[in-house]
Amino acid sequence: MNILVTNDDGYEAYGIKLLIEKLKRFGNITVIAPNGNRSTISHAMNIHTPVTFEKIDNYFDVPLYVTSGTPSDCVRLGLKFLNEKFDIVFSGINSGLNLGTDVHYSGTCAGAREAVINGVPGVAISTGREFFIVAEKEMDILLDKIFNERLYSKDYFLNINFPKKTFDKSKDFVIAKSGTKIFITKFKMENGLVIEDSHELIKDNNPDTDVYLHDLGYTTIVPITIDSTDYVSYKKLKGQR
Repeated sequence: MNILVTNDDGYEAYGIKLLIEKLKRFGNITVIAPNGNRSTISHAMNIHTPVTFEKIDNYFDVPLYVTSGTPSDCVRLGLKFLNEKFDIVFSGINSGLNLGTDVHYSGTCAGAREAVINGVPGVAISTGREFFIVAEKEMDILLDKIFNERLYSKDYFLNINFPKKTFDKSKDFVIAKSGTKIFITKFKMENGLVIEDSHELIKDNNPDTDVYLHDLGYTTIVPITIDSTDYVSYKKLKGQR
């Protein structure tokens, strides 16, 4: 199996190094990652702006290419520029959770989404900010589950989140729905610049969602499709015409 790995924290981040080491037993690894942090860059891509693309040797015994682009660029470069056949794309392990509506902002999730857009299964993996204890303990179990049960598909990407810092292990791995996690942000002016001042967090209380189950200590696995159509509303609106 040929596996493409990327992230949005940059190629030097601990999370991507951990992911690479854990994935080696499943196939041939190629890494294409940003040259620095690209957190919350969402699905941004460089269409008209050239990007750097440099091969770096002696990186965990796997091919590494570093680019000035985004996670989405990394996947596109792997699939279209290297022109290699990849069976699956892994993005992460992100330092910071990507639960519920976070997926719309996440560069980590965008890497996995771009894979599916191009017909390749994608998996995005995240954990609490600078908290890798559970991931270190349970990545082997998670990867065995993904591959042995063939949880991945060309029809969706998997958005996976390990528990937060209040837990030292997962209660279980659960399939969940994507919930809502909304930041109500307040801003302030400082030295002529507008900066974020504080946040109020509104979280989903639906027990089937990743947002809710994550707070209970579960590792959540959410299949997310590219089609964003609300089919209930689609049928309703179409019936009115």
